[in-house]
Amino acid sequence: MLKIVGSLCIFLASGGMAYVQVCGMKNEIKQLGQLMEWLHILEQELRYCRSPLPEVFKQIGGQLAAPWQQILMDTAERMRLYEQASVTEVWEAVCTCHRDMISLKGTDYQRLLQMGEIFSFRSLESSLQLIQMNRDYFSESRESRREEYENRKKLCCCICYLTGFFVVVLLI
Repeated sequence: MLKIVGSLCIFLASGGMAYVQVCGMKNEIKQLGQLMEWLHILEQELRYCRSPLPEVFKQIGGQLAAPWQQILMDTAERMRLYEQASVTEVWEAVCTCHRDMISLKGTDYQRLLQMGEIFSFRSLESSLQLIQMNRDYFSESRESRREEYENRKKLCCCICYLTGFFVVVLLI
């Protein structure tokens, strides 16, 4: 009886590992979509409203979900507090501070950090072009992650359940 309960626990734990892996991949795709959404809103705000950046960040942050809401609100607040600091430095500091909330990995995260350069240009047209380039990049990244998700979801589940199965067989 004890072996059966232990085997069941191992099998459930391996299923839990698969679930965590799949949820992590899904969350990354979701955050990429939200990032593209706020880049689109930012582009429209800069193009038509031409408000100061702290106001734009605060307004956009109020429309978005976590983690982008908190990141934009903190960026707006720090820009107000540290007026002498460059926007690029403030952006990198805020993104680094909220790293645990951001699911982006590798080059996507590095690209996010480099987005602070968008706001350092004096030319509005240059900033808008960089926003569009980043939107295109994140769109391609999201599509590749989505394809990867479909393939890795099944693989991850199979590996985790098979591992659990083999451990159960070894125990019995």
